[in-house]
Amino acid sequence: RISSFRAPLHYMDAKYLTAGAVVALIATTTYISRRRTRHPTLPSPRTAPPGIVYGEVKRDDGRTVSYAVYGGASKVALFLPGVPGSRLLPVSDGVLASSHYRIIAIDRPGIGGTSPTDSSTLFETMTSDAHAVLSHIGVHHVHRCIGYSLGAPAALHFMSSLPLPSPSSSSSTSLDLIAPASFYPSATSSPCCPVNALAHRLAYYTPALLAPLYNMMSSSLTDINSYMKNMLGSTSPFDADLLRSQGNMPAWRSCTEDTFAQGVVGFTASVQRSFGKVAPGGWGFQLPRLPAGCARVWQGREDTFAPHAGSRELSSLIGATQMIADQHMGVQGVGHLGILEVALGKILQDA
Repeated sequence: RISSFRAPLHYMDAKYLTAGAVVALIATTTYISRRRTRHPTLPSPRTAPPGIVYGEVKRDDGRTVSYAVYGGASKVALFLPGVPGSRLLPVSDGVLASSHYRIIAIDRPGIGGTSPTDSSTLFETMTSDAHAVLSHIGVHHVHRCIGYSLGAPAALHFMSSLPLPSPSSSSSTSLDLIAPASFYPSATSSPCCPVNALAHRLAYYTPALLAPLYNMMSSSLTDINSYMKNMLGSTSPFDADLLRSQGNMPAWRSCTEDTFAQGVVGFTASVQRSFGKVAPGGWGFQLPRLPAGCARVWQGREDTFAPHAGSRELSSLIGATQMIADQHMGVQGVGHLGILEVALGKILQDA
C-alpha cells in the first residue's frame, strides 16, 4: 500500500524540512516583493552635536573603508557595529556628549561606504580595516574595544590581533560586548525572535540558501519604513519608549539607511559568517581567552535577538568575569535596541 512507503515524520532529516520551509518562504517573499512599492531614501548623517568627523580610507587593494570619529578625548574607544548598524551611531546626543572617550566607529564591509568582501574573510577584513583606519587617524593604542550584536565576533577577532592584555597594564585594551551574537544552538534559546531563530537554523542546515533568500527579500529588507516599523514592533516596550523619549529615532533611521546603502550585500555576508555556527571555533578563528577584568558582557533581560543563554556561553568561553544585566544598570525590561543606549552610556563614562 502507498501508506507503507511513508516514513514517520520524526525520521526525516531536519535539513529537508528546513529546505522545504525555505522554498515556501522564497516563493512567498518573491510574491510580496513584486507587489511592494519601494520608496528609497538616502543616508542623512547626524550633524549635531559638533565634534564629529566622517572619513574614508583607501586600502592598497582598492577597497574603501568609511568611518566616523566622535569627540576628541585622549582615550580611544573602537566601536564595531552590528546589523543594522553603521558608523552613524544610533544613540542619543547625551550619550555622545558625556563620553570620556574619542569614539571611532567603522563600517562593516558592504555597509555604508565600505567596500564589500566575501563572507569567508569577513572578520579578517574587518580587523585589517580597523587597523588601517586607526593608522590613518594616527591612533597607536585602543583603550577600549566595543562590539554590539553582530559586532561582537568582529570585536573578538580584533582583540585576537592584539598582544594579550593584562589587567595591571595601563596599555592593555579592555573589551565590552553589548548584546553579543553567539553560537548555535544557544543563540536560539527562549526567548528568541522567530526570525533570528529561523536564520540560525537555515545557516546551520542549509547555508547555501541564505544568499539567494536574502537577495529575494532585498526589496522588503531595504524598505526603511517597513524595517523600522518591524524593529520597533519586535523589541521591548521599554526600548520603544526609550528610543522615542530620547529623540534618537532619526539616528536609528539614518543608521538603518546606511546599512542598506549598498543593498543587502553587507547584511548577507554578516549573517552568513556569524549565524548557525557552533562553539568554540565556529566563527573561523580561535577565541581570545582574556585575563580577569578585561572583558564585560552587557545584556538586556528582554532581549530576544541575543538571548541570555548565548551570552552566558560566550562569556564563559572568553573568560569575561562580568555579565551585566539591565537591572544592574538601574533599569529593567531592556531589549536589543535599548541596551545599546543604556550600556554605551555607562561604558563611555568609565574613567
